[in-house]
Amino acid sequence: MPLPLGLLLKQARQEAGLSLREVARRAGLSPGQLSQMETGARKSPGFLSVAQAAAALSISLDDLAGSARPDDPAPKPSSSSRAIKETIARIRRIKSDAKSISKSTDLALHALGAGDPAE
Repeated sequence: MPLPLGLLLKQARQEAGLSLREVARRAGLSPGQLSQMETGARKSPGFLSVAQAAAALSISLDDLAGSARPDDPAPKPSSSSRAIKETIARIRRIKSDAKSISKSTDLALHALGAGDPAE
């Protein structure tokens, strides 16, 4: 069974030998916010907070969302890991859309004589 998000964060922090305060500082979170995430007191932490905590611990969001150990049988994803995976997929789509919009904007500016699209 996948581990709860907070437990994964806490284990990663402890394995890295970092204090809660240090990880919170690196993540740009308050120690209280991180503590609530680790203990599960914050049932639905914001995506940005999770991403910041994961980055501070050098954990990829994909690994965090999967949350199963490689030697475990494939568990049914929990609703929280599904939500994280869905959020990651949305962010990837937005990123792709942003690249497309940027390219279209560059081409439009070039067509109007306002610059080279390669700039």
